[in-house]
Amino acid sequence: MKLAGDSIHLVLADANLGTLNFNRGRYAEAATSLTRAAERFEAFHIRNMELMTRANLADVQVGLLDTAGAQANERRIEALIPLVADPADQNNGRLSLVRLLRARGALRAADTVMSQLRTAALSDEMTAAMIGAIDAQQALADGDPRRAAELAAPVLNQQAAQLFPRYRLQARYVLVGAYARSGDLAAAQREFDELRKTVEQDPGPPGPMYLALAKAEIARASGTAAAADAAYGEATTAADAAHLPADIIEASAAQLDYLLERDDLVRASVLVERISPWAQQSFPAALMQVRLYHAGGLLPAWRSALERARALAGERTVPLELAKPPAERTPR
Repeated sequence: MKLAGDSIHLVLADANLGTLNFNRGRYAEAATSLTRAAERFEAFHIRNMELMTRANLADVQVGLLDTAGAQANERRIEALIPLVADPADQNNGRLSLVRLLRARGALRAADTVMSQLRTAALSDEMTAAMIGAIDAQQALADGDPRRAAELAAPVLNQQAAQLFPRYRLQARYVLVGAYARSGDLAAAQREFDELRKTVEQDPGPPGPMYLALAKAEIARASGTAAAADAAYGEATTAADAAHLPADIIEASAAQLDYLLERDDLVRASVLVERISPWAQQSFPAALMQVRLYHAGGLLPAWRSALERARALAGERTVPLELAKPPAERTPR
């Protein structure tokens, strides 16, 4: 019995170390500790702790673009959810399932889980906050900044403490971007100041990246090109320093949008080249290549990139304008 108790304490230490490494931005070390802890919790049949550990592991796997590990984890989480008794643990597991499913483009399955979470959110404040943050991010990505602000503002004003740290930072960045894109620069600056205070208190990743991206949103909406250039540079530098591929792609995709808007194909090409190692496994990275080659009128390269993006898309779609052959550009 003492041996078993000692072993369980070792597993708990592994799980705690994995979570600590994740919060400190040590993602590869976090993946190792959390995977080992999850497997040992499974061996001990401690299902609630296994589910909690696998939910944390899901964040790491999505960030590291660990496709094979994420799919195996997804299957195990789905099997575990009905085996745990605590509804809060079940909802946490479902939230991780949504992240994993969306990351591989299984949108219908993710929507089914989200429907379950929306029902649970009626009586679970943490789930309600997380759903609001997820929906706000999606609204901004879909080009509806006003809806994004309507969703993010009440979550941050009333339920910010219920959000996981990364989602709290991301939601504040989304709100800055939503106000900036809607033309309310005063509100955008107010939310930026709140984000800056948070990052000053905890300067670990992904805070510096989201702070720089928020600064870029305000500069871009204000029409100050030099400030926007500098802010996007800060964002990609911060993402590089954290060594998390998904964050590097997120920061780079935001900067690419700005560079293509300005028809700066030279710098856009350099930026896309930096994320090319992940274009074989990440739909957002592959889509960046499609956007560049389409903007540049590079027909053969665009065809190859489009084929690659579609292979990675799952149920996601390539924007219609990017799926049409580009007009060839005359070299300048």
